[in-house]
Amino acid sequence: MKKILFVISSVLMSSCSMDIATSSDFDRVCQAFEALSEYSDLNAISAGDRDLFIFDQTQDVDVNSNAITGWVVTRSAVVEERYDLYKSLVDSIEGGNWSCLAMKELAPSIEAVYINEGS
Repeated sequence: MKKILFVISSVLMSSCSMDIATSSDFDRVCQAFEALSEYSDLNAISAGDRDLFIFDQTQDVDVNSNAITGWVVTRSAVVEERYDLYKSLVDSIEGGNWSCLAMKELAPSIEAVYINEGS
């Protein structure tokens, strides 16, 4: 897991945008997961459509932000490790103890289909 976190950190450090994401960017990603968890037909949404839902809900966040770039990278990780990887990333950037219960619950149920064309 440390190797994967190192790779994620390296990708973020070498990204075009060196701006550190504000906590609100990470919170917007969490809010997208919260909105997904409250969706009335959640069980009917495919894993790929869940991915599209998250990105639709975070349209207002810069696609080159650490919050979005971090999710793009971690959603490709082993499903059981996605949340812990993203949380570690956020904590390392913010120096805190970030958490998002909706992401913890739903991140394993997402299939990466969205491709960021803005990068």
